[in-house]
Amino acid sequence: MQPELTAILQQGALWADGFRSDETANAPPPFVLEPAVDAPTWTSLLEQSLTDDLNRLLAALHAARTLSYTLVDRKVPVPPALKAEVYQNFTRKLSSDRGLALLSGLAAAGAVLLACTLWIYSSWPEGAVAAQFAAIGCCLFATLDRPTKLIVSTISGILIALPVAAVYEFAIFPRIDGFVSLALVLAPIILLLNSMQTSEKLEGAALVLGVAFSGGLALQSSYRADFASFVNSNSAEIAGLIIAAVTVTVFRTVDPVWNASRLTGANWKSIIWLARKKNVDVRGWYLQTLDRIGLIAPRLKDTTLTAAEAARIEPLRDLRVGLTLGELKVAQESSMVGTGEVLTRVYEAIVRFHQKLFKADARSVEEIPPAEIDAGIDFFGREMGV
Repeated sequence: MQPELTAILQQGALWADGFRSDETANAPPPFVLEPAVDAPTWTSLLEQSLTDDLNRLLAALHAARTLSYTLVDRKVPVPPALKAEVYQNFTRKLSSDRGLALLSGLAAAGAVLLACTLWIYSSWPEGAVAAQFAAIGCCLFATLDRPTKLIVSTISGILIALPVAAVYEFAIFPRIDGFVSLALVLAPIILLLNSMQTSEKLEGAALVLGVAFSGGLALQSSYRADFASFVNSNSAEIAGLIIAAVTVTVFRTVDPVWNASRLTGANWKSIIWLARKKNVDVRGWYLQTLDRIGLIAPRLKDTTLTAAEAARIEPLRDLRVGLTLGELKVAQESSMVGTGEVLTRVYEAIVRFHQKLFKADARSVEEIPPAEIDAGIDFFGREMGV
């Protein structure tokens, strides 16, 4: 790199490094002038692009830091440049997954119907509780690809908490009187569960145990112990969750990699939509795609992808394609006459390329040559004097 560009990067790095201290928090970033280019070359254009991106990054860091201080101290005014972003009212349309919602709905409906059938035909007094917990078990984990594991863990937590609740209900509570003694005897178990929730590894177990323990106690304004009712109602809870586990195993067990691939396909569809649309709302597209990336990333957290899967499931690549496509459309508005037809062919090639991705086998995705896209963009660049 040229010494001037190296100095620019070092200047930006020094500002970002001191970004954490309060003294430099409100200092504006050292915006640098882009190097003058007399005869554009590929290297000089890359340098300009790098400098421009650095300016954007420092501006975003400065804006984020300023807004964070505004949230902490309301006396700090919102900068005029950020007021439009802060005070505007806009609806953020998130990504929707109707297929997964339909499967989750079918699982919940099937579980409730099964529990109600068991309740009605067995004349079980607590059968309604089973139907309730069947619905709760299906809905609580509806967004997960493999919810059965967590439902089974919840059942295990209930089985562990119920004996403790039974000891309190039938051995300890008959020997106390009043709120003070009640608080004293409950304090050890409640403090233990609360302290467990401060641990990242134990917080899930503590939540299940706390809910199961509290539900098992079912505290009322006056003490009324009924062992048969205790066993019956808690057995109904477990039965409802077992029904939920069986139902979601049938309807909702989904391979995380397959689901991530399906969401990646939704990214491709959105790129096709963006390429075909004349009036581009890049911000709206970006928010939806970013939300979709947030759905894909957790599914790949503990998964080892094959080389073909990794080539196919790359959400950040799709994000870059869409953002670049949006910038290309903005540039087209100020381009010379005659380049619009070329870019239209580029957009059509992008559409065909992503349509091929839907049909292509995962092993052959990398073999699809985007030469037509490259040729069109190169022609646009030459017409623009690059």
